[in-house]
Amino acid sequence: MVLIEEFEKIDHLQMQKLKHSPYRYTRSMIETYKSVSHKINHQISEETLKAIKDFGRLILKNTPNTIKGAKEILDWSSQNYSLALLTRGENTISLNENYTSNLNPPLSSPF
Repeated sequence: MVLIEEFEKIDHLQMQKLKHSPYRYTRSMIETYKSVSHKINHQISEETLKAIKDFGRLILKNTPNTIKGAKEILDWSSQNYSLALLTRGENTISLNENYTSNLNPPLSSPF
């Protein structure tokens, strides 16, 4: 059994339930831990479950860095086109990422 393959299988099932919600990552990590622990007869640890949940919260708290060159491309594009932010995730998280990315002008509301 390869751990990443187990995670991908479980994450695929979580994606069917939760779509592209960032909340699914924590659930997928927890379910992977439980599944692998069961397969190798390992006792589930509350301490490990807490660590996984804490790590999963980082995905929701931390805003990714802007990709190098993105600002220049968006500045040029905004002079020639109307721009909109299309996301697959949670609107509030996407708006936060948009505003904290220091992109000027900011993109319109996510769809």
